[in-house]
Amino acid sequence: MTCPERRLSCAPMLSLPKILLFLAVVVVVVIVSKAFRGGGAKVVEDDKERPKNDALDLSACAVCGNYVAPEGGGCERDDCPIAKGGSGD
Repeated sequence: MTCPERRLSCAPMLSLPKILLFLAVVVVVVIVSKAFRGGGAKVVEDDKERPKNDALDLSACAVCGNYVAPEGGGCERDDCPIAKGGSGD
């Protein structure tokens, strides 16, 4: 294909069918990506109760410095103040 000398570029012209085809391809890609990510039909479930946070409050052992649960009996050392009922601070 030779370019006429009056034209600045030899790029093919955009036509309405090409633009519509491009938009259709973009829409299909967006829909498919939402389907794969699971964002197509999200259902909000406000009726279900959220799980309770089961985090423990840990205290630092004054003897070894390890963080242990006060209800767990302290660290494994014999002189642990938390195992003896102390606060560990």
